[in-house]
Amino acid sequence: NLDPATLADARERHARHFLALARQVDADIEVRGEGAHPLDRLDRERDNLLRAIDHWDRDGDPDAARAGVELVAALRHYWPARGLLPAGLRVTRRALDHAAALPHDRSQVLAISSVPSCAPC
Repeated sequence: NLDPATLADARERHARHFLALARQVDADIEVRGEGAHPLDRLDRERDNLLRAIDHWDRDGDPDAARAGVELVAALRHYWPARGLLPAGLRVTRRALDHAAALPHDRSQVLAISSVPSCAPC
């Protein structure tokens, strides 16, 4: 059995890895457009991405709130392209709620701007 600190560290490293993947795919989409290849990478890792979002879905932790918003912002193209608007809206709103007290940054603006495209969900 892993002690709680080691387990928490492993979960944080896991979440950071998938944040980096989402950022890379987001950058690819920004440069090349929404092709199937970048989104296919996210499809293969959807469960891991959702685990990362869940990892940072907690109150009272500004670092977790910031990371969660960065992740949902990086996934803003993914949800509508894959017909996952309800899930995208749910996780984006939760991440923004956790980050409400933080100074606004680029990730928050991107995440906020993605919510209207999900509004009918």
